Amino acid sequence: TKWEKAGYDLRPGLIRDIEGRSNAGIYCKYVKNMTLRDTEVVWGEDVPEYFGAALAAYNVEGLDFERFRGEAAHPDEGPDKIIEWR
Repeated sequence: TKWEKAGYDLRPGLIRDIEGRSNAGIYCKYVKNMTLRDTEVVWGEDVPEYFGAALAAYNVEGLDFERFRGEAAHPDEGPDKIIEWR
């Protein structure tokens, strides 16, 4: 394909762009009071380099974990979770 593989396509919306970040197993942005319960991220074999954290949460408030499991797609290259609190 001619399209970029890494990032998040936020079109249509207020932000009309592709957000250039590594692709997470679970991605959320502008979230309030979210619970991840009995959730697991498992990567397959030969995961491409543009995949990253098991969880990426940006501008969040009230994020809780109940039995969340997961590690980065490439554990030696980045964190398992990326969380930026509001």
